[in-house]
Amino acid sequence: MALALAMLLPLGGAGSAYAVDFSKITLNGFIDLEYTQSSNNADNPNGAFHQHHLSFLLDVPVDERISGHFHIEFDHGVNTAVSNGGDIIVEKSFIQYFHNDLLQFRFGKALTPFGYFNEVHDATPVFLSFGIPRTIYRQHERGGTSMFPKWTTGVNVLGVREYGNTIVEYIFYVGNGENLPTVNDAEHDSNRNKAFGGRIAIQPVEKTSLAASFYSGEKAESASRLATSHTTWGLMFATGAGDLGALFEYASSDVGGTVDTGAYGQLSYTVNKQVTPYYRYEQTDPDTSSAGDGWTEQIVGVNYMPLDNLIFKAEVADHTRGAGNRDIGVDPNTLEANPKNYTDFRFAVTLFF
Repeated sequence: MALALAMLLPLGGAGSAYAVDFSKITLNGFIDLEYTQSSNNADNPNGAFHQHHLSFLLDVPVDERISGHFHIEFDHGVNTAVSNGGDIIVEKSFIQYFHNDLLQFRFGKALTPFGYFNEVHDATPVFLSFGIPRTIYRQHERGGTSMFPKWTTGVNVLGVREYGNTIVEYIFYVGNGENLPTVNDAEHDSNRNKAFGGRIAIQPVEKTSLAASFYSGEKAESASRLATSHTTWGLMFATGAGDLGALFEYASSDVGGTVDTGAYGQLSYTVNKQVTPYYRYEQTDPDTSSAGDGWTEQIVGVNYMPLDNLIFKAEVADHTRGAGNRDIGVDPNTLEANPKNYTDFRFAVTLFF
């Protein structure tokens, strides 16, 4: 790796260049295999293995103030020989400038800092469950509209300050807004106005934190509607006592006057530092002005970590949907409406390094 990176460094020219200390470069990554089976014909009734993530994260400190941070993901077992054969995604790629603890900058593409999970959106070793809550974070898969873009390309300013035992963190950003699906958010913006947002988090005592997030921008919904107003705000509370953990979030999003909300609560308890059973309740209302379109998901699962770098997860998820939820759809084989209620079984194994 050192040789490959050295080939990219300038060999001469005007001005001076900092030599990179290769011993300080860190490479991390993870890989996971999933198995899912659903009683809903629209999802995965036959059951299937899924090579979901193969990710590599590279952190390159240039000097005491400047560093580069990169995350490349090979998604869905990339196979370019078939249609829908997976993706190669730059999850993040930014330059970070450190002035001091209270003032830092990021320049480039990063996961939008919103709530508890978005900055670790696909990092399966980090969270207990099979996946992050679809309410709030993948609202478009619950009959609603995405509450905020997964990524933002632009500039972030962030910092942290300690006041006695209390820790306060902030991050604010400005960047490209939500484009049409055919437009690359990391290259273009469908309208002149830029999106902005941020998050403020407070840790008053150890293992307890509260945070407020917001997003504001203009969403391109179609070629004739390139600037629909979009605002979202959210609240988070996380706490732990001994081996017991609790996490709660609520968010509300307004896209052109249509308001959708999402909320969840998660409880967990760790036994012998290896086995952690958990329960999560998710509630989604895709349009608060419409009745009977809600979606509730209840998840019971267990996370088992037999080795420091190896995790097994198994869970059962029960879904209850209102008849008016637009995601229900029709079974293409029978042309009948898919069931409102169904159950998923999920299993995953993750290796991280």
